[in-house]
Amino acid sequence: MARTILKRSVGLRDDLIGPIENAAAEDGLSVSAWLNEAAEQKLLLREMAQAVAKHGQESGPITELELARARKRFGRLS
Repeated sequence: MARTILKRSVGLRDDLIGPIENAAAEDGLSVSAWLNEAAEQKLLLREMAQAVAKHGQESGPITELELARARKRFGRLS
């Protein structure tokens, strides 16, 4: 499915520009594509944190068994 690309002007700290450009180049991506992937990952982490918080409110703290199952299914996030 084709996605619409919207252009935005964003400000980035000067100490991030070089590392972002290097990481994008290492990954074989444009800076825009790399930033899109980074944003998607950040949004996924937020969604996961919200799900964990909701689970905690509804079912209490996550148990070690639940954590072990999640790690087995999804691996570790770094």
